[in-house]
Amino acid sequence: MRGYEIARALNRIGHEARFMRPPGLPGPLRSEMIGSMVRYTAGSRHDRYDAIMVVKPYPSGSIPALLLSGGETAFILDIDDLDAAYRKGWRSAAIGAIQKPFPRSADLITCHNRELARYLSAKEGVPPDMIYRLEQGVDIPLFDPDRKIVTGIGDGKLIVNVCHFDAAADLEPLLDSLAIVVSRDPSIEVKIVGGGPLLPRYRSRIRGRGLSGNVHLTGPLAQEEVAAAVAEADLCTVFYSDNYANRYRSSLKIREYLAMGKKVVSTDVGELRRFAPYTYQTEADPVSFAGMVLSAIDVRRSKRAERGQRLVRSNLSWTRIATRFARRLEEML
Repeated sequence: MRGYEIARALNRIGHEARFMRPPGLPGPLRSEMIGSMVRYTAGSRHDRYDAIMVVKPYPSGSIPALLLSGGETAFILDIDDLDAAYRKGWRSAAIGAIQKPFPRSADLITCHNRELARYLSAKEGVPPDMIYRLEQGVDIPLFDPDRKIVTGIGDGKLIVNVCHFDAAADLEPLLDSLAIVVSRDPSIEVKIVGGGPLLPRYRSRIRGRGLSGNVHLTGPLAQEEVAAAVAEADLCTVFYSDNYANRYRSSLKIREYLAMGKKVVSTDVGELRRFAPYTYQTEADPVSFAGMVLSAIDVRRSKRAERGQRLVRSNLSWTRIATRFARRLEEML
């Protein structure tokens, strides 16, 4: 999604950008990587680019970029989080090992936030002047506060949480908190929006905990449907546990919630602290989070949400971010 939005925004402001989707091959990860390397190399070798940008430092994108860059073509590597930190043991070590060579091979590193930039400089040896903070942006026209609501699940108070059901979802503590919330106020309903490989597991866990009457999983939705779901919400949530991985990631959904003027309850972990003036923040434990949800959902007019909406719509549109990024690319090239 990030690569798609960057390419679309660059085209919008008058540059020529092509987004190449991964092939989405079934089977083990190594099949996906081999298929991606072949597709990216074959699909780009007859074209001329000023820069090739790779999202995430995996061999599948980085090796074709290295083969195709050089001379007047720059290799830009976007690092959005610490992939190895979401797993443990040999899986974590394997991801770290296969990603390690590529940051030092790029002409420019882009990343979301200050914490990640500092990590890349201190731990990976990337010179600070080779790091550019490319913000996580929002599709402002899509996440319009006046978007027509097209779906609904009931007449109670509605909480919406957008996520991708994978290793980074961090849903267990959120479910613990939601169990407390709906036990104290049964009129509250929760819609968890998104798809992903762990979706069946969480459907089973919600049923097993007796939460199916209040907590609803939508499955994968188109972006327009995601925006419509957020438009319905009385309150939106972001729960990051206080762990190593979450200290270096950035939240797209908190930006999308605020773009629509929604009240947001979040934990005070990592980059989420940046949004403290605009959200209702708690420590990263289910009891504290539940208490804040129950308190904030009844706030009729939230000045925090209003300020957050102004911040996002003024500063975090992809068009504005791409305009700044294009100037940096022109300086580099």
